[in-house]
Amino acid sequence: MPDYPLARGVSRDRQTGTLNEHWALIRESHCLGFECGTVQTVDEWVADQEIALHNRMNDRLLELISDKNRLHPEPLTPSESQAVHTALYDLDAFREALFAQATPGDLFPDPADADRARTDDRVLLEAALAWVRINVFNLSPKAP
Repeated sequence: MPDYPLARGVSRDRQTGTLNEHWALIRESHCLGFECGTVQTVDEWVADQEIALHNRMNDRLLELISDKNRLHPEPLTPSESQAVHTALYDLDAFREALFAQATPGDLFPDPADADRARTDDRVLLEAALAWVRINVFNLSPKAP
């Protein structure tokens, strides 16, 4: 859990679609960090641990799962499950397969991102989320 000793929950406002974060502090006797006397706000902790990008990508994945369950409720076939796993959890294999195609540029709103995805896992993960939406769940692409 990259947020530890914080626990993060997220809810979506049904009217606006805005994500709202909820935080809880987990105090456990074995965690010695509470004894150091340093006090931080949640925002300071998130910045210090550099987890804002992790949280944002996690939110994108949860949105993808929610859309899949709502719009494509059938269970995934074994091959679909494997495709999702490869795209979202084995970026090296996904990158290799993606760039073996003639036109991976369809997944990149900015054509320069196709080149960046060859070495930048964040850009590639954005493309993988779009690829899963389109090619596995048969959903329309969404902007990041």
